[in-house]
Amino acid sequence: MRTMILKCALLGAVVMVSACQTKYADRPWYDPLNMQVEMKPRQEKNLQVAPSEIAFALQFPTGSATLGAAERRAAVSFLQRRATAQSDEIIVDFGLLHETTDLAYDRRTTIAAVMADAGLDPMRVKARANVAGIAENEVNLTVRRYLVTLPGCPDFTSYAGRTFDNRPHPNWGCPNSTNLGLMVAEPQDLVNGRGGTPGDAEALVLGTQRYRAGEQRALPLGDTNTAESHGVDGSSGSGEGK
Repeated sequence: MRTMILKCALLGAVVMVSACQTKYADRPWYDPLNMQVEMKPRQEKNLQVAPSEIAFALQFPTGSATLGAAERRAAVSFLQRRATAQSDEIIVDFGLLHETTDLAYDRRTTIAAVMADAGLDPMRVKARANVAGIAENEVNLTVRRYLVTLPGCPDFTSYAGRTFDNRPHPNWGCPNSTNLGLMVAEPQDLVNGRGGTPGDAEALVLGTQRYRAGEQRALPLGDTNTAESHGVDGSSGSGEGK
């Protein structure tokens, strides 16, 4: 009797092990209970970054580079209302642009004056030529802004301690993505990255010379995060005299 029970238990164990090793061509993911339900890997909690553009059609009189007073005020008001963030891109879109004509040069000068009236730094302004859909006497002032959409977090659609499907918790990666989306100063950096910017050559050279000559400047105590800088006694307090 004991031998028969042992054989039955052994047979059952073999069947269970073989069932766990079964693979199905239509289900490449892990399906231990053969429930035939989709348990594909969950999508990562990534940020969605998309550009958004809004344009103002600046109308010039035919054959002239002078704007009317109302048109100029409208253009300045548009730039002041829309280009409010330092990370916003200001783009001047031209249609059929003839670089060598005096009219094109005079119109670019007028647009530069409009930018100055709006209080914008000329270094922020870019230009695009031969843009489709722009009339001959029309110039578009475009403001581009990148918008960051946070992932659907927190995500507690499943219990943290019940991972029978052998997949990460749906909330995995939520803190990192959410915090990055909230703290990024220029959302465009998430798409293209920031290019190398020139440094202060004079300051860099002087710093290198002081380092090589052993003339490093002492760091003021008020700029350091130490107990002494906060007026706190740094002794550990061994308990003597108590």
